Amino acid sequence: MNHRSTTSERGATTLMIIILVTSILLMAGLTYDGGRILTARRQAIDIAQSAARAGAQQLDPAALRAGRTTIDNGAAIRVAESFLHDTGFDGTATVTGGEVLVTVTITRQMAFLSAVGMHERTVHGVGTARPVRGVTEAES
Repeated sequence: MNHRSTTSERGATTLMIIILVTSILLMAGLTYDGGRILTARRQAIDIAQSAARAGAQQLDPAALRAGRTTIDNGAAIRVAESFLHDTGFDGTATVTGGEVLVTVTITRQMAFLSAVGMHERTVHGVGTARPVRGVTEAES
C-alpha cells in the first residue's frame, strides 16, 4: 500500500472557503448597499421635484393681475427651503429665468461596504419646476 504525503494541499480547502465566504459577503454588500444608494438617489430627486413645485406656486400677485405668470423669487425660495426643512432634508433652492431649481443632498452610511473602506455615500437629486398658465396643449 502506497501512502503519499499530501502536505502540499494542506489548508487548500480552508483558503477556498475563506475566498468563497468573502466573495459572498462582498456581493451581499454590493447588493444591499447599492440598493440603498439607488433608493437615496431616487428619494433625493423626488424631494427636490416636490420642493421645486411648491416654490413654483409662489407667484407675484402684481404680475398675475397684469396677466403675466411670474414667480415671486423670494417667496419661492423660502417655500422650497421650508419644504426641505419640514421633510428633514438638506438642500438649496434658487430661481433662475422663471424656473425654481432645487438640489437635495442625502448621505447614507454603508452597512457592508464599510468593511472595505467605503463608509458613506453622498447622492444628489435635482428638481426643477416653472409655473404654467392655461395649459391647453402639449408644449413643444
